Amino acid sequence: MHLQPRSTNDQLLAFVASDYSPKKANYLALAIRSGKFAHLYNSGDGSIEAESAEIVKPNEHYLLDLKKFGQRTELRVNGKKVPVRGKLAPFMAGTNLFIGGIAPGIVVNPRIGGASPFSGCISKVDSFIIPFFYVLALSLQSVIIVVPCKRNFGFTVFTVTTYIVLLCVKCTNPAL
Repeated sequence: MHLQPRSTNDQLLAFVASDYSPKKANYLALAIRSGKFAHLYNSGDGSIEAESAEIVKPNEHYLLDLKKFGQRTELRVNGKKVPVRGKLAPFMAGTNLFIGGIAPGIVVNPRIGGASPFSGCISKVDSFIIPFFYVLALSLQSVIIVVPCKRNFGFTVFTVTTYIVLLCVKCTNPAL
């Protein structure tokens, strides 16, 4: 995911869960917490958190690369590996993946924090550029306002003001 945060306040970048019960669901989340990128997950054996060493700077460009290899995950921020321990079972095909925030009414595990929506620009998710028409196709179930970011990267960039719902086709895909 290529992104440019506008603030370092606690905010949710991506979220996927086995169901929407905040107390019993297995989940995986990417967030900004306490000014750092954080990878939060629960595999049923308790919550695990890993955070980047680097402090997030507003209006800087970042590449977050989260890969899943079976039950193991790997997070890199601008190519630097963030140590991640523990295992997380694969999510079922058809599980919603939320980018930039969550749908109204969904309550996340309290360990994730306030789950404020992402404030900034996201230009790529899963190695593909997100053109405007594709964003609309991905978010038929959601409400999204697409606003161009100020910096032109040579491809379509948008500001997330609510959230996008991506439907996982195969959630054991290493890119997830």
